[in-house]
Amino acid sequence: MSRIYMDLAAKRLGIDTRVTAGCVVDPVRESAWVGYNGVMEREIDRRYGKGALDNLMREANSIYRQRYQRGELPWQIRANHGRVIPPKT
Repeated sequence: MSRIYMDLAAKRLGIDTRVTAGCVVDPVRESAWVGYNGVMEREIDRRYGKGALDNLMREANSIYRQRYQRGELPWQIRANHGRVIPPKT
């Protein structure tokens, strides 16, 4: 989940997202998250329309690609010692 997506979810839908695990997840925790997320996705669809989260993800991906092309992503700026330098295409 990208920071852009998390920010859009907070601003547009009032959704507070949490990253709760890394690469290795035990099955008990995963099943609890799957159940919780399923309930929340249905409620979000009810409140904001079917596919609201998918639309938000598409928008976040589009913003990411635009920022990448302009060299504006935090890791690009750090790699360029604080300067915004678009990547060579």
